Amino acid sequence: MSTETVLAVAASSFGVVMGAGPSLQIRRMVREKSSRDVSIGYFAIIAFGSLLWASYGVSLGNLAIVIPNVVGFLVTVVTILVASRLRRHDRLNTSERIGTDNDDLRGGDGDSGGAGAGVVHCLTLDRLAVCEAEDNNLAHGPETDHQGSRSPRVGRS
Repeated sequence: MSTETVLAVAASSFGVVMGAGPSLQIRRMVREKSSRDVSIGYFAIIAFGSLLWASYGVSLGNLAIVIPNVVGFLVTVVTILVASRLRRHDRLNTSERIGTDNDDLRGGDGDSGGAGAGVVHCLTLDRLAVCEAEDNNLAHGPETDHQGSRSPRVGRS
């Protein structure tokens, strides 16, 4: 085997490992059930670059370029899909949990309709929701003093 062939096999093999690297991010997102700390834009750029390199490899007829970049493209697209789905799921759960229906801002009574939720006043700016409950039936979390007093709730919507 020539030096060029050995390097091509080694580089392509490691390229497949690199291309599969985003699967580590997928595993973390699924384990934490959140994609809040993941930049979808970053992964979109990586996917586009992988697609360009795979196309270049096809035009050269060079599988050492094509294979790792196709793997990278596919795994990166799956990463984007998982992150997007988890964000959509997070938004729905956050809206239900903190009552970001903003009834009070539309002139309603602010009741989110949830069992024991009471009246919740929310202000949503961009994707950040700041809410305050008028009763103590909401689950106590880090946003309360655990003594039943009201305190603002802050969360991503």
